[in-house]
Amino acid sequence: MSEQGPANLEHRAGSTADVLRAFADRDLAALVASGGLPAGVPVGEVASAWGADPGVFLRHFLGDPPRETFWSPAVVEGFRRVKMWFRDGVVVKLEGEWPTLDPAVADTLGEPSLELDHRIDVATVPGGELVWPGRGLALKLNRSRSLVVALSFFAATTPDEYRRTLRNFDDYRES
Repeated sequence: MSEQGPANLEHRAGSTADVLRAFADRDLAALVASGGLPAGVPVGEVASAWGADPGVFLRHFLGDPPRETFWSPAVVEGFRRVKMWFRDGVVVKLEGEWPTLDPAVADTLGEPSLELDHRIDVATVPGGELVWPGRGLALKLNRSRSLVVALSFFAATTPDEYRRTLRNFDDYRES
């Protein structure tokens, strides 16, 4: 599947329940086959499926320039924590932290369209965020690439749109 151009943005069949199950199972083949997170999924639907409370949320920013986005935590087996990122009540990204996932799985996905720097606490990991935007998938690896730090799933998009709307805003500011 090509990572470039609008043809990759067509959503293939797969219910919200199916993609949530695939995400919880860390089944990257099923996530890739789904074509990305379905558009317009209400945060309450995801929270209900995972027994989370969408009324408990934190404010943060995604994209460049940074855009206000909220996340609610969910407890999903196989992850330390899952963040349900949303704007206007609609999920824009699922991000599972410290998934039980072999980093070699990245090799099965082909070349990523983007290799971005990311932060773990205050340490920068150069090129450690591997992004397949046309597949709606990203992996963050640790510095030695021996651990998956995060698995993200979102609606299929372009590399530029990923940077503009979904990439985590990791600037630290002194208060």
